[in-house]
Amino acid sequence: NVAGGNNGTSASLTQAYLQYKTGALTVVGGRFYTAAGYEVFPVTGNLFVSRSLTFGTEPTYHTGLRASYAVNSSLTVNVGVHNGIYQDATYPYASDATANTLKNKSAEIGATWAPTSDLSLSLTHYRSKLETDLFSFVATYNVTSDLSLALNADKTRGADATNLAVYAMYALSDKVKAGLRLEELNPDGTNNNTGAVAAVVSYAAAKNFDIRTELSDVDPQTDKRSIGAAVQGVLKF
Repeated sequence: NVAGGNNGTSASLTQAYLQYKTGALTVVGGRFYTAAGYEVFPVTGNLFVSRSLTFGTEPTYHTGLRASYAVNSSLTVNVGVHNGIYQDATYPYASDATANTLKNKSAEIGATWAPTSDLSLSLTHYRSKLETDLFSFVATYNVTSDLSLALNADKTRGADATNLAVYAMYALSDKVKAGLRLEELNPDGTNNNTGAVAAVVSYAAAKNFDIRTELSDVDPQTDKRSIGAAVQGVLKF
């Protein structure tokens, strides 16, 4: 997975790791995606064209080690150590080149609990002495076979920032899906909140090709209020 730079001449390798698995234990070493947040970096892993403002405040990937252990069929725990909390391929302002060094190790601890096939709850905590702590909670629930809901709540201790994103996804047919995303950001613990809304319709034009149309009221690259539309074609390999 490679993300191009702004001038088209640089690239950031977001995943490149070795994995070892034995029984219930899985260990990865190298560069891998973060465990924080609901939305993911690969385009194919999201329904929406844009990324949420909450996604822009989360790390994208980490460089280090992560161990995951399946306690039972419903509970998995993970621990890790990384070179800094924030490493980001899409939002450069979330990265700190000084903090993300070998001198700034961060610790990861988290757990995912799926008591039923329709409900999943996960909590991840990142801690670093040079950066503020990050707590990320994600809940997903399949209300019916067609309707699913998700909640992503992040808390940054130190900056006292609280971000909340709520998702609703509905399958109108085998080929058409609709989604709504509502979010509220409180960046400094005051009432200076930022809200955002996005609605998307995705059409499976072919087995491996989706066409998405989205309306949103905030530009995720600038965080500025700007109503606009986007169309995206997604080829799945």
